[in-house]
Amino acid sequence: MNSTSTDVALPPSPAARRAKPAPIPRRVAEVLEPVLRNTDGTGWSVRKLADGGQARLFAVEAREARARLSADGLIVKVYYGDGAADREAARDEYECLRRLHARLDGTTQHGWRVCCPRPVHLCTRSAALVMTRVPGIPLSRHLASREGPPSEVLESVARAAVSCLRRYWEGEARLYGDLILNNILCDLPSRTLSLVDPGMPEPFYDCAAAPRAWYPASRDLGFLLFWTASLVRASIPHPVLHARQKRMTGRILRTFLEGFESAAERTDATNEIEACARLHLARMATPLSPQGIWRRLVKRATTRTVTRILRDLREADRMAVSRGRLA
Repeated sequence: MNSTSTDVALPPSPAARRAKPAPIPRRVAEVLEPVLRNTDGTGWSVRKLADGGQARLFAVEAREARARLSADGLIVKVYYGDGAADREAARDEYECLRRLHARLDGTTQHGWRVCCPRPVHLCTRSAALVMTRVPGIPLSRHLASREGPPSEVLESVARAAVSCLRRYWEGEARLYGDLILNNILCDLPSRTLSLVDPGMPEPFYDCAAAPRAWYPASRDLGFLLFWTASLVRASIPHPVLHARQKRMTGRILRTFLEGFESAAERTDATNEIEACARLHLARMATPLSPQGIWRRLVKRATTRTVTRILRDLREADRMAVSRGRLA
């Protein structure tokens, strides 16, 4: 995601109007209207936070203490489109946020305090929603730092993240959806872990052709594996970061698999995760064009990375069994 710090003001009071603040985007104003209707709009500021593949995010922050609705402010997610599919994706994310917040917010997992956004408002007039803001920065940004977090910290993050996901998956089978390292936020000094952006915006996340014995975990972890392996273009200027992302994804997968009691269960779960990752690989189009040449290279590199991570997982499992650490 690309972020920007450009501020825009909420609809101003008559006195504030003379200052001529930058206008707030129309759709963001529509979404915020029922949330901030009993407050003075001049007590708030809105800035574009990020552009994603599916939607644009805006941070809503209080200028004054009396205007606060949330200690850390609010996030407005506005989908690019406004059709039936976009509205359904917004509804799905709203319901997933409710589930995530109810099951995990305020808990402690392996020494990490967990925060999850609370859904505040689902806009019925357009594909958009409002949620509370949570602390932390994306795990990928931590991995991009000069030294990167210590190995023991990353192992702890992996254990906490998997514990959170298992709690989210249990009971009613529901996908997390866009499970990527950028949607796991960490604040290292306070040991706070925040999970964001759940929901299944596209049917392909379901991987209908794959076995379903370990659904929904296999879908989410298969997509995480595919996403990490496919960061080929980004890895060219940042090879160290990509190597760390691959190791972190391997840690998360290994931690999940170690939760099974038998080698047979771990093998079956690994195979199902692989099936989902390869279904995502199969969707990568490689047309006969100059652009298709690059896409073929990306697909080939992604395939090799998926194969390598899975091979390392299977080898680590064999070694753990031989040493008596796993059954």
